[in-house]
Amino acid sequence: MPEIPFKDNDSLTKTVVFENEQHVPPPVSPNPIGKFIFISLLFVLISTGGYYLATTPFFIEKWADMRKIMDAWKEQKIAVGKTDVPVEIVTDDTEEVVDFPSDEEKDKAKLLPENKEKVVKEQVVKIAIGVFGNPDNAARMVSKIEKAGFKSFTETTGNLTKVGVEQTYKSLAEKLEILEKVRSEVEKTAVIIN
Repeated sequence: MPEIPFKDNDSLTKTVVFENEQHVPPPVSPNPIGKFIFISLLFVLISTGGYYLATTPFFIEKWADMRKIMDAWKEQKIAVGKTDVPVEIVTDDTEEVVDFPSDEEKDKAKLLPENKEKVVKEQVVKIAIGVFGNPDNAARMVSKIEKAGFKSFTETTGNLTKVGVEQTYKSLAEKLEILEKVRSEVEKTAVIIN
């Protein structure tokens, strides 16, 4: 193979660094994260400023209304304070104040029989038995309830019929007794719905 002459380019690539000259680094491209943060902050500042510019008339109007209310209240307070009606100071002349019952009253209360059952006015309890899609099944359950000696109720919603027992009671114990009786004689999964 023939030899290719190689030119000496050292004279072109050599740079001379002088003692007093400072080396300057090449320019660096800007940081993309820094740009994003700067633009985001700028956007937030512009948005906040725009919001306050748009809503300032609203706040000024509300502040003016509040000032009117405060001024009217002060005028009313000053007008009340100018009356020449003498103020009567009320003092308590009693020597002893008894807040707690005496021992005799406590003893009398112990002798009275305690009311262990809270008596309420006659109310109605509704006990749910089941929900039926077939009207014949609902009618059979109604007849079963009435044979057991209870008053039945039905409520229709769409094509479903809710069947249950409706009884009056005077006390909480009677209400729970009715529930237990319904569970034993009609349906063991019956629940109170009111």
